[in-house]
Amino acid sequence: MTGFAAILAHKEPVELSIMKVEVFLGVFIGAVTFTGSVVAFGKLAGKVDGKAKKLPGGHFLNAGATLLSLVLLVLYVNGADTWPLLVMTLAAFFIGYHLITGIGGADMPVVVSMLNSYAGDAPWRCHWRCRCNNRCIPETLEIECTRLHAKIA
Repeated sequence: MTGFAAILAHKEPVELSIMKVEVFLGVFIGAVTFTGSVVAFGKLAGKVDGKAKKLPGGHFLNAGATLLSLVLLVLYVNGADTWPLLVMTLAAFFIGYHLITGIGGADMPVVVSMLNSYAGDAPWRCHWRCRCNNRCIPETLEIECTRLHAKIA
């Protein structure tokens, strides 16, 4: 059995860059999904006010967080350590929170379906690219989202 580090040692630089982009996107999608699922759970369970709430300039805040994530992606792919991945995760948590708080509680079943589709995409992409049985961060987040959604139903 070959370890993950041994597999990476035989990759071309282009393949490593592609894998970094896919890991970055997987963590981004997983973070948005996880935070959105927590908010959706809170609204459906009555623990969070079900009214739609938007921050002033919310579209600009989301666009700014997305642009920040793109800049961090470039830094991460070009060899920066893991700090761009961590900062992007925080930005994605904000995006997930803000996207779902802006939707009223009556629409939460539709939101849960949307988040499930996001949650299914992230681990699939990570597993497909890695071609290994190692758990990825998005897969772990997806499992947590599924547990939250199971509690709702």
